[in-house]
Amino acid sequence: MIDFNYFILKLKLYTGTNDLAENFAASIQYYSFVDSDWITVFGGNTKSGFLVVNQEVRDANSTQALFYDLIAQEKLPPMRIIPDAPLSPDITKQPVIGSSFTFNLEPVDGMIAFEIDFGTLYMIPNELILDSSSAFADILPVANYFPVTVTIPEPAVPPIPIQDLYTNLVSEIAAASQTSSESPFKLSNISVKLKALVHGDGESLSASLLNLENSENVNGEAISELFFDITPVHNRENLSISMPDVMGLTETAVRRILKKAGLRLNPVYQKKESVVNGDSFKQSPLKGISVQPNQLVTVIFSKHE
Repeated sequence: MIDFNYFILKLKLYTGTNDLAENFAASIQYYSFVDSDWITVFGGNTKSGFLVVNQEVRDANSTQALFYDLIAQEKLPPMRIIPDAPLSPDITKQPVIGSSFTFNLEPVDGMIAFEIDFGTLYMIPNELILDSSSAFADILPVANYFPVTVTIPEPAVPPIPIQDLYTNLVSEIAAASQTSSESPFKLSNISVKLKALVHGDGESLSASLLNLENSENVNGEAISELFFDITPVHNRENLSISMPDVMGLTETAVRRILKKAGLRLNPVYQKKESVVNGDSFKQSPLKGISVQPNQLVTVIFSKHE
């Protein structure tokens, strides 16, 4: 997630007389650090029904309806308003409750200042921003403002084929093994567990990986756990061993020798009167042949009837 922690949102109110009900104007702006300027997102006056003023400010449904409409249209991700502190003594803050909100106002040097907490709202797209030449461009700013945090989700990452996901993991592990090749410690078996949404198109599977941030709003029943057990494949040439001589030995002795060498026995029994009953008289591979660990070795033992 991308967090902009110093966006500023403010409600600008201005009146040139003491008759608040007859001469009152307002606009809502946020400060864009990209444009280095205040961006007006809404403006109005008492005649437009934006605000009804009579010693206090009340929502005439239009203000809150505007924000709810923007939220419903999902124009942009939400921004959370965090009240500034300390507050000026002349400011009374009231939260938005139900369909209206109320503020007690006191003029300050010809202007009216108060704090307003909209809760969660949406920034408005450029096409909805009022023209800077509007009647409210000359409204004097109120000194009090709100620092807010604007959270913009990163672009959606397309699902990764399971095959590519596994290949990427192996590549990372291989790179780590290469980097630590001179270390006395080596990577052994590695188990990886990932939480993801698995997608299938009938021919292949892909996965959208989840983390703490993007899994909060996902149905738990739709989440799958992917397990990868990755075992390093050793260089066969470096691990090859020489086939031991197991001729003329009992089966018990042959098993003991092969087990010590990391080999497996495939016993075969054949009548051979010239060989002591139970002794081996033929082996494959032959003595001295290069063999691999866990390879199957065939040994023929004499069996007298």
